[in-house]
Amino acid sequence: MGVMQGTTVLVLNSKSANVLAGQMEEFVSVPSLVRLYATGSVTGLLVNMIAGGAVMIDDQAIGFQNRFPLVPDDFIYEFGATGPSDRLILTFRNPTGGSITAFWRVDVVPV
Repeated sequence: MGVMQGTTVLVLNSKSANVLAGQMEEFVSVPSLVRLYATGSVTGLLVNMIAGGAVMIDDQAIGFQNRFPLVPDDFIYEFGATGPSDRLILTFRNPTGGSITAFWRVDVVPV
């Protein structure tokens, strides 16, 4: 199982780049289940997820626990990726008037 996690800070009215760029499972190598966990430092943060060109999550609000996601508490979504060319793209959007930190974790579980 591959685990990727990190943080990204978004200033007011901004969108992040793909936070999975350069990570070990950015490109899914074998058919897998992909699980997303995410939290924000304050309310208002939105998440987007694309896998293999298909939109899985589009501008969905996430909780504001101000910490790294806990498994299974901060589970957002699970979907299948067929690999080997499925690229995972995870971005966050901050539509508010202040800076927000996004905390994220993505598990890639081969099936």
